[in-house]
Amino acid sequence: MKSNIIFFLIFILFVSISANASNSFLEKGISYYNEGQYDNALNSFLEVAESGVQNGKLYYNIGNAYFKLGNIGKSIVWYKRAKKLIPNDPDLNFNLNYLKSFLKDETEKDGLNFSDFLFFWKDKMNSKSIQYIAIFFNALLFIFLSTALIFKKQKSKLKLPILITIVFTSIFIATSFYNFFTQNKQGIILSYEITVRSGFSDVSTELFKLHEGTTVTIKEETEEFYKIVFDSDKVGWVKKESLDII
Repeated sequence: MKSNIIFFLIFILFVSISANASNSFLEKGISYYNEGQYDNALNSFLEVAESGVQNGKLYYNIGNAYFKLGNIGKSIVWYKRAKKLIPNDPDLNFNLNYLKSFLKDETEKDGLNFSDFLFFWKDKMNSKSIQYIAIFFNALLFIFLSTALIFKKQKSKLKLPILITIVFTSIFIATSFYNFFTQNKQGIILSYEITVRSGFSDVSTELFKLHEGTTVTIKEETEEFYKIVFDSDKVGWVKKESLDII
């Protein structure tokens, strides 16, 4: 019993120390940033992120620091990581839109495709929000069924199909959201310019070029290479070191 209490106290102390250390680095980072010391600010923010903290505002600040240092690719990486957590943040969305003016590569879309139509909400809600909605409707269904069973209200049967439809719809959306982002892993080009080739060798056929900040979808990977898709007719292999996963 005593050993359990001691272990629990040590755990609480460790969490408290870690939290204080993260807050200290975060405060230093903000102070450095306000003073224009962007290198030091970035290092402080990254210390917090590498400690395991997942926070949209933190990622946003890292993106800001990278931008101030002229690293467009890394800036977009961290802005897009932040967008997964705070998709409706106006400052974040403004900065992302602003950075589009620095990009050299454009896709050749003929309009809204099926995935854009099906996942029109993906930029408005984060994964946790979708999961909470699904959990909420599941709980609502359980309460509704329990109430109907206890009080045996006939009118409840009329509302049951509607509620079940809502529940399965929310579950479908949550599952689709998860599958969309796990099966469509994206990366950002970090190099000023890279050559996308048909194979792994430097003498493989050159297919096309991409530039810093461009977003690509990753379809396959080997130990050293990613197979990427930029557009429907632009698919090839690049070295892993040339991009960063969002």
